[in-house]
Amino acid sequence: MKSHPTYTDLFITEDGKCIRNGKVLKQTIIKGYYHVTVRFTDKRKCLSVARLVCETYHSKPDIHPVIVETL
Repeated sequence: MKSHPTYTDLFITEDGKCIRNGKVLKQTIIKGYYHVTVRFTDKRKCLSVARLVCETYHSKPDIHPVIVETL
């Protein structure tokens, strides 16, 4: 179990369980993917579990493309 880099009070396990304030968050299926709803400063955010696991256990991918010149 690791803390998410952006949402520090949200802990993510490798199998996708999301824990906040000692409670396991309920997951819902939206368009075939698991999501959790988390409230931050009176606003709700629906976060993808797959993205949370990826961001927690792997580094964020660079959004800039790599251009390789061939001669």
